[in-house]
Amino acid sequence: MKKEITDAIYERLDRVIIRNDWTNLYPESLITHGQFTRSDHCPILLTTENPIQRRKSFPFRFQNAWCQYSQVNTIVEKQWIAQIQGTRMFKLTHKLKNMKQHIKNWTHNSLGNTHQNLRANMQKIGLVEEKLVNQPDSLRLNSWLNHLLNQTEKLLLFNQKY
Repeated sequence: MKKEITDAIYERLDRVIIRNDWTNLYPESLITHGQFTRSDHCPILLTTENPIQRRKSFPFRFQNAWCQYSQVNTIVEKQWIAQIQGTRMFKLTHKLKNMKQHIKNWTHNSLGNTHQNLRANMQKIGLVEEKLVNQPDSLRLNSWLNHLLNQTEKLLLFNQKY
């Protein structure tokens, strides 16, 4: 029998056991709590690297989903017919570089930053989950959590698929 939304018991794990020698191997380790997501239990997340050191910008990846927008086709056509002086390879790399920059600007202005949207969604999920700990029977909060989880799933699928 499937558990009803209001039957959820929101609990989070609160302990981790490690050996002394392990802390010497991973001095930058960090333990945090994850999101409840589709379960009513909150996992413990263990990161063995310093999060500040891991921050890198994402490489540009053309998303196939962008092809459905006519503006992208216009950007590609405009950059492809641009007159550039130099060798064939220089012309090609320059056109691709310009196209990349124009498409990045278009996505930022038109679609927004999907990674930023994902982070914002995860923060909202965290807030709703905190409220659910005190009000697990709230249909409004459970419904809102479900909505945010579906929205997050779509964002993750968009990033993964394309």
